[in-house]
Amino acid sequence: TAPGAAVTTVSTPDATGPEPEGERGGSPDDDPAPAPSIPDSDPAATLAVVRDGIARIQAAGADVVLVDPQYVPAVNQKGEHASRMVKMLANFAGRHRVGLFPRFEVMRAWHDDQALAFDRFSISDGLHMNDWGYACFAQLLGDDIIRAVGEIKAGANPSRGVLTYRPL
Repeated sequence: TAPGAAVTTVSTPDATGPEPEGERGGSPDDDPAPAPSIPDSDPAATLAVVRDGIARIQAAGADVVLVDPQYVPAVNQKGEHASRMVKMLANFAGRHRVGLFPRFEVMRAWHDDQALAFDRFSISDGLHMNDWGYACFAQLLGDDIIRAVGEIKAGANPSRGVLTYRPL
C-alpha cells in the first residue's frame, strides 16, 4: 500500500457470535454490502469470512490490522473456542503478512498480571469494553500503527511481538 494510504482495522468476533447491528456504528448506508455473519464454531468458515473481508479492504487500497477477541467474561466462557480463535487469527496474520493487534493478550495482562477487575475496562454485559477500555485500546493501537509506519519508512520490517501494554 502506498505511504499515506488509509489503515483499516478489522475487529474479529469476540467468540460469542456477531455483534448486534447497532454495535458497529455508522448507518447501513455507510457500507456498500452488509458485513457477513461470523460463524461461531467453524474455523474454516470464520477464516473464509476474514479472508474475504481483508481482500475487500485491500482492494480499496487500505492496509489492514486484525484485532483479535476481547478478554472479558463473555468471551472467556467460550473457553477453548476463544483460544482457538486467537491462535487461528495470529497464524493467519503471520501467513498473510497482515498486522495483528493482540487485544486478547493485552486485556488478559490487564486482568491477570496487573490485577485490574473486569469492570475497570468492560461494561456490565461482560462483553463490550467501557470508555476507559476503548481509550486504552485506541491509544495502544495508535501507538503500534505509528511505530510500524516509522519502521517501514526507515526500511525495516515492522516488529511482530507482543509489547508490554500497560493501561493508561
